[in-house]
Amino acid sequence: MNKIFISYSSKDREWVSNWLLPKLEDGGIEVRIDYRDFKIGRSSLINMEEAVDWCDKILFVLTPNWVESEWTNFEALIVQTEDPIGLRGRFLPLMLKQCELPRRLGIFTYANFKDEHNWDTEMSRLLEQLGIKVPEDSEKISTYKLPNTGEFLLGREKELKALDEAWADEHVHIVTLVAWGGVGKTTLVNRWLNLMGKDNYRGAKRVYAWSFYSQGAEEGKQASADEFMQETLQWFGDDDPTAGSAVEKGRRLAWLARKEKTLLILDGMEPLQYPPGQVHGLDGKLKDQGMRAFLRELAGGFTGLCIVTSREKVTDLADRKNFTVNEMELEHLSHEAGAKLLKRLGVKGNKKDILKAAEEYDGHALAVTLLGQYIKSAYQGDIRKRDRIPRLTKERIQGRHARRVMEAYEKWLGDSAEKNILYMMGLFDRPAEVGAIEALKAEPAVPGVTGQLQQLAEEDWNSALTNLRAAKLLAEENPQKRDVLDCHPLVREHFGEKLKEKNFKGWKESHKRLYNYFKALPKKELPDTLQEMEPLFAAVAHGCRAGLYEDARYDIFWNRIFRGDDAFLIHKLGAFGSYVSVLSNFFEKPWSLPAAALPDEKKALVLSWTAYGLGALGRQREAF
Repeated sequence: MNKIFISYSSKDREWVSNWLLPKLEDGGIEVRIDYRDFKIGRSSLINMEEAVDWCDKILFVLTPNWVESEWTNFEALIVQTEDPIGLRGRFLPLMLKQCELPRRLGIFTYANFKDEHNWDTEMSRLLEQLGIKVPEDSEKISTYKLPNTGEFLLGREKELKALDEAWADEHVHIVTLVAWGGVGKTTLVNRWLNLMGKDNYRGAKRVYAWSFYSQGAEEGKQASADEFMQETLQWFGDDDPTAGSAVEKGRRLAWLARKEKTLLILDGMEPLQYPPGQVHGLDGKLKDQGMRAFLRELAGGFTGLCIVTSREKVTDLADRKNFTVNEMELEHLSHEAGAKLLKRLGVKGNKKDILKAAEEYDGHALAVTLLGQYIKSAYQGDIRKRDRIPRLTKERIQGRHARRVMEAYEKWLGDSAEKNILYMMGLFDRPAEVGAIEALKAEPAVPGVTGQLQQLAEEDWNSALTNLRAAKLLAEENPQKRDVLDCHPLVREHFGEKLKEKNFKGWKESHKRLYNYFKALPKKELPDTLQEMEPLFAAVAHGCRAGLYEDARYDIFWNRIFRGDDAFLIHKLGAFGSYVSVLSNFFEKPWSLPAAALPDEKKALVLSWTAYGLGALGRQREAF
């Protein structure tokens, strides 16, 4: 008796697919939902009737959008025709947003999801009513922010053992995993975390993971720890996540994390660190005072373990190294492990040739994976034909072998839907939600970017995604984020650069579409929280890339984010990191060269605003 059909308005799909659906399925409930389970080519009415007949109960997500939809009202009428006053108990109303219900529906008691802070409590009530026992600690585990890397891992037994030992050692509080992009840091952490989960997390009372890639990171732009700090403080039960300075928030968060044995995963820390050579003497140091205070406090004393992954060494913790902080430099795969990976991917050839191929690609996990998939697809797995992949004329130190294979893929894919999708992924500095993808795909086509996606049937779109996932150019579908496309940061960087280089006009037009999409996305003209403001931050970034600097500066930043003289972002939210992060979009070279397209007087404004923000963050060397 655990089969549920969800009736909802398509305008509320993001919440339903990203939050509600995973919660139900994680509870062992079989769910049917329109966009995934309705049969292609069949009338929507027949699909609805079959879904209602199939399910034990039908869950209605009540919002003003739901009330106004003819389709959802039809679904409600089907159920009420069979059971007008709900004696059979098939009708499960969930009130997500306050709305005026028809009188025939107003008689039913609903689960109250109007307050976000009560979502988990109400979900527990709902699951218990369905006969699902909710573990007492289920609200103390949050790992959905980590990128989905899959389970497959080779040649990391030593590192897995070292993480086990660190967890068991009460004197080790922080482990930093350091390696270039694509070597497999996140895959290793995901694998270890899954093993921990199978063992009930070995005594951890709380498990919390965050990926800084999920909030966006791009070379030359500045990431902020504000969103992490506020969301994490709230998750740990802080009374007012906006209160206090950045340092006070960091210390408060450390105090909350110490209350119970906690496992923390902080993935992709490098956007918050100074890269080599940017500011003399600061290589690897954290730009954010709150994050620095948080990690320093944990290094001083912590009953759990914090694992940090980064491309750069966390030099703020150097004095604790080999005491309470273990630093693990993640090496490339051994040649033997790389050869095993190639064989696992379907590569054919003699042992010597396969071993030589792994050696040529330096055991770089992403590069070897892409090579194996490419050889299998393009040359029926014959490893001897790897010499047909041309070397790059300008090979980069970081990720050079992976980029070499990606360039071969780019040529091999030709003018295809798959290449269009990869170019679209290159427009983002974070996972891409379905709404943004649809905005890019809208007619008329952007030449060279979405031309092959116009009038593409749903099954052909899904086939293209399947092909890219098989090639490891797209991440596997995340069950908790089915409406999000993601890929490795190196893949985004490569195809974004290629699109800009080869088709600047299409690159610019695509960012203009994303600017228009994100600026219209917030439900409120003037959002109240950092989370609600996130689409506006994205709008500024895409607007600047589209060359709409003054529109992005005045319409979005000044009027809707900063709120003019009210300075809402810093005076009300205290988000100086986000303030500097959004201003970085107006620079060609932080912090000395504002965008040439800005009028001279606006360049002076941007420089003065940024100097103030950097000073407030304690980054005086950059401010002056």
